[in-house]
Amino acid sequence: MTLGYSPSLEDVKAYYERSDVNREIVRHARNRSIVMPHRRGFNDRERVVVKAAEDIPRLAQRGASLRPGSAVPTLYPSFHGSIRKSDGKCDMVFEVDMKQSYKRTFRSGSLLLRVFDKFELPYLVKFSGNTSPHIIIPGEAFPEYAQGDSFPLIAAAVHSYLQEKTRVSMDGSFASGEHFLRLPYSLNENTGLASIPIAHDEFHDFDPSRAEMNRVEVRTGWCKVTREGRSSLEDFISMVIGESRGRPGTAGLGFREPLGDEGHLPAWRVAPNRVPGVDRVLGRDLGKLQQDLAVQME
Repeated sequence: MTLGYSPSLEDVKAYYERSDVNREIVRHARNRSIVMPHRRGFNDRERVVVKAAEDIPRLAQRGASLRPGSAVPTLYPSFHGSIRKSDGKCDMVFEVDMKQSYKRTFRSGSLLLRVFDKFELPYLVKFSGNTSPHIIIPGEAFPEYAQGDSFPLIAAAVHSYLQEKTRVSMDGSFASGEHFLRLPYSLNENTGLASIPIAHDEFHDFDPSRAEMNRVEVRTGWCKVTREGRSSLEDFISMVIGESRGRPGTAGLGFREPLGDEGHLPAWRVAPNRVPGVDRVLGRDLGKLQQDLAVQME
C-alpha cells in the first residue's frame, strides 16, 4: 500500500458511487458467482447478487465497518468473481507467489510476460491492489477441448511449463476453476487500492499510486480477444501438452537466470520424474495427466 494512504469510508462511498466504476464492475461480474470477504485472509466471505450498477454502492456501504474512533474502514468493501463463468468457460490466471514488494513481484511477473509475448498469447494484466499483477488469459480465448473438465488439467500443465521455463513460483490454486479473483476496479479489501487494468506498455513502469481511488481512470474494451490470439493460444496449448507427453516442443527462449531471490528452483528439478505443480493441484501423477490429455487431443 502506498505510504500514508488510508482512505475513509466517505472516500470509499464516493468511489463506488462513480457511474464509470460501478458500471465496469457490473460488466465484469456478469455470468460469474460474486463474493465479498468479511475478514482478512478471505476465509469468511458472503455470496452476493450483482445485477445492476446501483447494487455496487449499496453492497459496499453494507459491507463496510469502521475502526473504533476512526473514519477508516477495518476492511475495504471488495468484490471477487469466480474465474469459471456460468457458461462453463474459465479464465486462466497467473499470480506470482511472492508478497515482499510490488517492484520485485512485477520483475518476476515480467519473466512470465516474456513467454506470453514470445508466443503472442492473448493476455490481460491488472493490478491486484496489493503487490502483484494478475495475468489473465480470458476463457473466451480457449478452444473447446480446453473447457469444462479439461480446464484444470491444462491449467496445471501450463503453470508447470511456465515454472520450468522461468523459475517463477506462482499461486497454483488458480488452476482450479472454482477459485475467485478480485474484479477489475474493485478495491483491495486490505489496502483500499483499486484492482486496475494495466496496459502492456505500462507494465514495467507501473506505480501503485495510480490505483488510489481519486486517481483511478476507467478504461473500456480491455478484455477483447482476437482470432489471431485464439489461434496462438491453441498452438501454445498443443505445444505444452506435447512436452508433458515427452515430445519436445519449442525451445531456446533465451531466459536468463532468476532475478535474485524472485524466482525459485522449480520442484521438477528436485524430482525430475514428477511435476508437483500438477500433482498438488489435481492429486494426480504426471502419467495420469498425460493419459487424460492424450484422450482429449486425439
